[in-house]
Amino acid sequence: MPIVFLKTFVWIFFVTLTINLAAAYTLWRLLNISYSAKLIICLIMLAGLFLPEIIFPMTLQTVIPKLHSGIGLFVSYFVYGYPFLLIPALLLSTQFQSTDYLSSLNLLPSHKRFFDVFFLRFLKVMAPFSLILFLILFHNFSLPALWEIELLPNYLFAEFNTYYSFSPFFKKTIPSVFILIAFSLAYLRFFPLGVSNKHFSFEKYEFAEKKYILGILIFILWFILCEIFPLVYWGYFLINHLNEVDWKKVSDCGVFSLEIAVIVSAVSLFFGILTVMFKKINIVFPAVAFLIVYSFGNVAVAVASIYFTGMFSKAGASIFPMILSLCIMNVPLTLLLLLYLKSRVNRNIFLTSELYISSKWKKFRFISFPVLFPGIFSVMLIILNFTIKDLDTSILTVPPGKSFLPVRLHLLLHYADYPSLSAIVLIYIFVIIISMTLIYLLARRLLNYGLINH
Repeated sequence: MPIVFLKTFVWIFFVTLTINLAAAYTLWRLLNISYSAKLIICLIMLAGLFLPEIIFPMTLQTVIPKLHSGIGLFVSYFVYGYPFLLIPALLLSTQFQSTDYLSSLNLLPSHKRFFDVFFLRFLKVMAPFSLILFLILFHNFSLPALWEIELLPNYLFAEFNTYYSFSPFFKKTIPSVFILIAFSLAYLRFFPLGVSNKHFSFEKYEFAEKKYILGILIFILWFILCEIFPLVYWGYFLINHLNEVDWKKVSDCGVFSLEIAVIVSAVSLFFGILTVMFKKINIVFPAVAFLIVYSFGNVAVAVASIYFTGMFSKAGASIFPMILSLCIMNVPLTLLLLLYLKSRVNRNIFLTSELYISSKWKKFRFISFPVLFPGIFSVMLIILNFTIKDLDTSILTVPPGKSFLPVRLHLLLHYADYPSLSAIVLIYIFVIIISMTLIYLLARRLLNYGLINH
């Protein structure tokens, strides 16, 4: 167990550092582009996040069957984790600029300016997101399992799945949780939150040259690997094997998957809105919730739900363990997204309404609802898509006789039913395109009417 934990820690620490470097360098080159361009890049990367993380590695394994598993796992981690840092970095990029300007930094070479000034600053501003990425990757079950490399999450999964015993599982899980929490607190202490941007400006010395090409190339490479590569490969495969698709396998899990996703996103949104209504709530609360939940990991949350609902026989055999597990994983994320939305809303709209509208119902109907609904609906779409792609939690909690889309995808891969698998991949991409189109239209509405600050 200690060897597996140490191996996992070193693996994920190295991958997280690599992703930090790549995301920082991309932002370094794209920092001066418009907010609308940053938003479009974020939406494209969010579409990649909505795809189940097993789609890229299984496509890679099919195209290059003899690829070294260590290389495959590293690339899979990078493709999966890169958007987790670049999306918030682009959205929070105003934190990297100020009116102050250190002209002496112009004398430094470009690589020295990046490593000595920008990268350290990037780490400080992105500390909580970098930590969340580390914890998400540390407890990701599907990627090391697909590449047949033993790391902690699939080691624990195998332990539970073999003996189906709760006590040994948690005895091995709890020590790792305390270690991860201690590491997280030390990391956040080293890179404190709320870093001042005084004495830093990137308005002249780097971006006057407008060398966006390197940042764009890194983003394009990720986009091709994550989205274009699976779309082209499985689209071409489906065209040539359309008659071999078992459409019953493809369709019988669609309704159930959508039901679960809608329930989980609605419950997460309800608790998120309820929490945000407390005026003193800030980013620290969901960050701590994230730290605790993701220190345990998806497998431990699912096993705890099975243990809890097992005490109630009827609940244990229902969809309740699945909904409970997915809500535990998604409520902190929902709260983070709602807090970000709240921080960007143009408060002048509400202050002006106080002068002209006295009725609370009219304020809600004509001001609050039109202003907040597009953002809240976008958050619900994001959580719905994250739920419907979840394999790590759902593979343990799907009730008997039911089929969940990512679990079905995993089984089709296991039994080499590639025609049906290709159909599900393309359905996923179609649903994601619809979701991204809706989110983009809602975001444009917020921007065009000046409802959010950017």
